[in-house]
Amino acid sequence: MRRALLLLLLVPVPFAVGCGSTKAKATDGNAYSVRDVERAFFQADVPFQGEMLPQSNPYLRPPAGTTLASAVALPKANGKHVQAFLAGLNRATGATEMAYVFDTKKSADEAVRAKPLSRWLESNHPVISVQKRNVIILAATGGDSGFAQRVRRAIAALR
Repeated sequence: MRRALLLLLLVPVPFAVGCGSTKAKATDGNAYSVRDVERAFFQADVPFQGEMLPQSNPYLRPPAGTTLASAVALPKANGKHVQAFLAGLNRATGATEMAYVFDTKKSADEAVRAKPLSRWLESNHPVISVQKRNVIILAATGGDSGFAQRVRRAIAALR
């Protein structure tokens, strides 16, 4: 019930749109599913506002001028392995969180080899950049330490 209410109140972020199946799963047994990541962030009180699932429906596309790798220019080979791009934005503080959910840890590792994680997101405020198995999480704190703590709690919840 709470989740349904939250989904009705969310405002989409300009670079990600919700589309596709709710059953996006990682193909690697040790990998996190899209829903695992969403649940961890929701429970830490930093829910994502937008979700893009490119493989779920090839006829759906993000808004003009955006791509799945909006924040990071992923090589095409790596982009094909992204199961979902999740994003949230607090317009008041500029705090942003994003997660790239790859199909396997190997695919995420290859993306990080192609472009070092420290270069995936730049900001005037502290940036959290973490890879946990098949998920790459990026957050620009916008100077909000409470937000940073909640993001770190969400990351820790992914076991």
